Amino acid sequence: MSYLQELRQELHELLGDIDEAKQKAIVQFVGQKVYESWQNGVAHGKAVATLDRASAQLQQAGKRFTPQR
Repeated sequence: MSYLQELRQELHELLGDIDEAKQKAIVQFVGQKVYESWQNGVAHGKAVATLDRASAQLQQAGKRFTPQR
């Protein structure tokens, strides 16, 4: 079972006293926010990796073109 499925199941259990339509809306809202957060984390990780590679390449380029004393 995936993380989102487990989260939705636990939310349904916690919201047991609320009517079914409201439960569904709340569970859907929370699930969407968690998924968006995960997507943002993935995008951030990719951006950091890209910047790290670019930084390393610039450092290497600088070493190649800096005259040695």
